[in-house]
Amino acid sequence: MDRAQNDKGTLVLTENTRLSIALDPHPAVVDYIVALKPHDFARLHNPVMRRLMAPRITLGRVAAMARIPVNELLERIAVISGAVAERHEQSEPLPNSAHERPPW
Repeated sequence: MDRAQNDKGTLVLTENTRLSIALDPHPAVVDYIVALKPHDFARLHNPVMRRLMAPRITLGRVAAMARIPVNELLERIAVISGAVAERHEQSEPLPNSAHERPPW
């Protein structure tokens, strides 16, 4: 997804915004995302891993993995980065990964 901007040129965050776009305006967003679920997101501190992971995940998926409402995630990132959060209708949550190890 391309960078969505409002008429004032401010970045608009939606559930479909890629994490890489949300991380660009302010480095403190990385610390916030990592704090949500360190086990899954600590790799974002590594610049190489951030370049690989961030373009492949949406903010909606980050919210599902961290088990917080999408609107809450968008609002907090907007406060940190100076972006604008677009309110979003709550939909079915995305499935989480299984906690059991696969049999193979």
